Amino acid sequence: MKRCQSCSSPIVVYSQNVSCDIHSEKLKDMPGMGEEYSFSNRIKQVVKSIVHNRPDVVALNEVRYKEFVNELIALLEEQGYMAQSFANNDGHMSFNNILAISETSEWEVMHWKHKWVAVDQLEQPYLEDKHCVIEGDPHGRGAGIAYLKHKTTNLQVCVLVSHVIPFGKVKTQQQNALLSLSQKNMQSQPPIPTMIVGDLNRFYDEKEQFSEQLLEYHMLEAVPQQFIIPTETEEIRLKGEDIGTFSPWPTDMKMYDKLLKEPISKSPLDVHVYTNDPSLIRNESVITYASMLKSPNRDPPPDGRNPVRHMLDRRMASDHIAIIGRYSMFG
Repeated sequence: MKRCQSCSSPIVVYSQNVSCDIHSEKLKDMPGMGEEYSFSNRIKQVVKSIVHNRPDVVALNEVRYKEFVNELIALLEEQGYMAQSFANNDGHMSFNNILAISETSEWEVMHWKHKWVAVDQLEQPYLEDKHCVIEGDPHGRGAGIAYLKHKTTNLQVCVLVSHVIPFGKVKTQQQNALLSLSQKNMQSQPPIPTMIVGDLNRFYDEKEQFSEQLLEYHMLEAVPQQFIIPTETEEIRLKGEDIGTFSPWPTDMKMYDKLLKEPISKSPLDVHVYTNDPSLIRNESVITYASMLKSPNRDPPPDGRNPVRHMLDRRMASDHIAIIGRYSMFG
């Protein structure tokens, strides 16, 4: 069957760092918190948020213990998603990325790929087919990839999920290795647009550098225009400096007090980026969405604390906020 040359096909992608299960062990032991913050309880709330938003593709970061990987995949399968995990290495506590595709979606998986960040002899980052490590990250850094085809139009798209280390030259190398997949896919016949999603640890003060990286690899960032915080009776909708993707747990003592005084826009760690070719792919809308474990704080914030971060403090099912992007594919 030929690929449609005058069609457009929508796709919705939900990504989120679900906050490493090791955090849960610490949270449960903190005063005033407890079992409610267990990974099993938190991840059920994340899945509820996924089901509420009905994405075609789900991309999740930072699950470590294998039993929790299996639990999360089972929860997604119960909700009609076909899911795969992609570990950084074979260790019991390896970070895992999860990709899941809705069985009711108009998109279907052509094939999955599991790749690892690598650097060649000329120090050029790329993606390798087998487990490998680079200097500065002895564990290896995996990426989960799904090549999708629309069931009616036969249009194709590639979605990659990964999570890079937070600092330094190695972070930039890992980001660039992921971005390089778009260039490779555009050399296919026909060319395949690419979306790269997840916790790329894009810090606020690195915005200009990251923009230069995207320019080099011919990619664009889908910039969220709205932040939604659901409650029992309404959705709180925020804009501008009230949009970000991270607000810390109290277990992150080094950053907790500092960040709670800053606008949440200073924490844009998670991203959606996509191939810069509007003849193949366009971003139609993108929002951030809080998976809530409890109702938002409604009491006045203490002096110096940012009102939005105060509203979310110890209330979310993860310390990261989901990004939900709607895209159109063209052929």
